[in-house]
Amino acid sequence: MKMFPIQRYASDHIGEIPWDVIDPHEEQARLNHGGQSLQRLAERGGLSSCEAVYVILDCPFPLFPNLNSRDSHETWAHAHNEILKALVKSKQ
Repeated sequence: MKMFPIQRYASDHIGEIPWDVIDPHEEQARLNHGGQSLQRLAERGGLSSCEAVYVILDCPFPLFPNLNSRDSHETWAHAHNEILKALVKSKQ
């Protein structure tokens, strides 16, 4: 199965998701990431779990305000990892 890389920003990151989960959202990925295809994003290391959630939900990035503290970033990264896991499970 072809996999799409997820960058590590939290201690519980999932590492990768099935390509067929994110593939239907190619256009949103291009909108959110300067016209880059999913293939190009994967070649560059993939997306963070946060970015992947926005793409899969067809939302512009960023929808939530940026949080600058290390603790806030870790908390948001953990939350997005959990959301991403649930999205992947629901699409399989």
